[in-house]
Amino acid sequence: MINRFKENVNNFNCKYKISILIPCYNVEKYINRCLDSLINSTFDKNMYCIICYDDGSNDKTLKILRKYVTKYDNIIILDNRINQGTSHARQQLLNHVKTEYFYFVDADDFVEKDGLFKMYKVAQETNAELTFAKSYIYKSNKKIKMNWFSNHFSKRTTLIQYINNNLFYIWNVLVKSDFFIKTNFKYSHNTSCGEDHLLLSILFAYNPKIAFVYSPTYYYFKNMMSQMNKPNIAFHRLTDNFLNFKQICDELKEKCDLMGRDDSYIKLCNVIVRNSLFIVLMNIGMVFSRTLRGKKIREELNENQIIKCKEFLHQIKKIFESNNFQIILPNSWWKKITAFIYIHHIVKLLKK
Repeated sequence: MINRFKENVNNFNCKYKISILIPCYNVEKYINRCLDSLINSTFDKNMYCIICYDDGSNDKTLKILRKYVTKYDNIIILDNRINQGTSHARQQLLNHVKTEYFYFVDADDFVEKDGLFKMYKVAQETNAELTFAKSYIYKSNKKIKMNWFSNHFSKRTTLIQYINNNLFYIWNVLVKSDFFIKTNFKYSHNTSCGEDHLLLSILFAYNPKIAFVYSPTYYYFKNMMSQMNKPNIAFHRLTDNFLNFKQICDELKEKCDLMGRDDSYIKLCNVIVRNSLFIVLMNIGMVFSRTLRGKKIREELNENQIIKCKEFLHQIKKIFESNNFQIILPNSWWKKITAFIYIHHIVKLLKK
């Protein structure tokens, strides 16, 4: 049950233009930096609100959030007493959006002072439904470099080119709410890995008008202590990404049928599915690779989990046989190299 720190949560953000959505779980070390970067933004504070969802933190995260709420009128907390995972947190935040746009920020990341202003300006000028911007990787509180994976675009980039050359992150994407509503998107399962990839894949399937900000507006914090970087979650990561892949395939097949199997739309769907498939195959390849990391991962899995990994491959094969999606190697060079490394392991497994 969600306990609302402010009674008027349902009408709270109606007067603003952008809802900034922040899922929070045990982020006491980082949430001050995140919120301060937003509060100190050059963007007019009457134009945006901040909605924080505390997903059952057992550190001082909620206490810190409450201090900000008492100090700033444009911040609100959704407090969930039991931890239910990242996708649940994102869904709850999405359910409370009443503004023209929404913008996800991870609680351990932070934004440039003029980042929101730049993104809103471009979105308004272009009438874009999804507005992307470049970003930095921030590591060890001192090392900053460009985040290549979210920066591979130019003024001539099309939607398909963007999908082909980027990993999908929902942070640092300004989304038009009317466009999101027409997708009827809901998480069909609780996932802690790849939930942003799932959401963006479905949004891409509705062929949005996209626009870009060509300067960095966001700092992605490479947190080596986060759950995503712990090898003991390899099986759960694979399971989540497979379920995400399955939901993407199911929804895209339904959309293709509604579109009358239009060739250009099927091409778009194939690119989206291929990108999602690559992530699943990469996860499986890691489990069965002959590297030291692969060996370590297998040592942590029981026999049933190993069998389950192989079952995922056979289910993937069935999905493609029934949906007529094409399995094509990625266009970008780094994905081709990675796919080549793992593909011979995967082919062997499919023959078993």
